[in-house]
Amino acid sequence: ITAFILGNSAPDNDRPYRYHRRARRLGYGMERYLAGVESRYGRMEPEDHRERFLANDALALSALTTAIGNSPGLESLLPTMDTPVLIYAGSEDVIHPYAQKAAESGPTASFVSLTGLDHDAAFKRSDMVVPHVEKFLASTGQ
Repeated sequence: ITAFILGNSAPDNDRPYRYHRRARRLGYGMERYLAGVESRYGRMEPEDHRERFLANDALALSALTTAIGNSPGLESLLPTMDTPVLIYAGSEDVIHPYAQKAAESGPTASFVSLTGLDHDAAFKRSDMVVPHVEKFLASTGQ
């Protein structure tokens, strides 16, 4: 690995139960999972985004989520890595301080705060993410 980018995610895994709970809910299917999400946050918009979300394979997402929940996370590895690492998160995301702290622990890690973005917006705003990724990759010779 010549460069590593961790976007919109905390590098630790101090609450694996969250992932296991989400994996269990995904096991009931995308319709039921989305109904639960929408009951908490409102209807997913725009409609084409909602349709793409529902087209996902719930069992595959459940397996991925379980694997993430079972992983120890990357936080303990960052101080030992010699690979350049870019970590980014939205400034309004609850993971922001954890991601920033993790980047500070890695000698080759850098952190980008995406001003004004929450967790979902940081996924959607490639116009704010891609320039940082391109600059990072260029600095690594990629």
